[in-house]
Amino acid sequence: PGKAAYITFTSGSTGEPKGIVTTHAPLVHFIEWHTKRHSLSKDDCFSLLSGLGHDPVYRDVFTPLSIGAKVIIPAQSTVIDPSALATWIYKYQISIIHLTPPLGKLIETGTKLNDLKLNELRYLFWGGDALSNTLYEQMRAIAPSAISVNFYGTTETPQAMAYHPVD
Repeated sequence: PGKAAYITFTSGSTGEPKGIVTTHAPLVHFIEWHTKRHSLSKDDCFSLLSGLGHDPVYRDVFTPLSIGAKVIIPAQSTVIDPSALATWIYKYQISIIHLTPPLGKLIETGTKLNDLKLNELRYLFWGGDALSNTLYEQMRAIAPSAISVNFYGTTETPQAMAYHPVD
């Protein structure tokens, strides 16, 4: 558990790039907590919407694989096209998404363009920026069954150090 698992590079608030060495223990702890706390299961279908060089990739890949769930990865061209992204989420019956508010706005725009409801979505795990009440309400309209959870965590504290279910 104390051995290095990966290095994530960040400039943080200093503007100077630095490598953060993370051991296995925090990631394993997060995955176990995340899975139990949110009743994630092998029946869920996770999306991988963050870039491969961004630290959420560890959570987005290892959480579903550790519980035998699916992880679906769209083409980059899909992620930047609101219509294609919403259609992709609908088509693959994605149930778990870790996302930022700008990505949420793309999804919301795409569902309106395609007149879709994302009824399979169970969880929207928000991070990386402030979630506005307006976007929260817009997402509730298009994904009425989804629970929104706001995560906060810096690169130095892998994945999340605080969370809040939004109501």
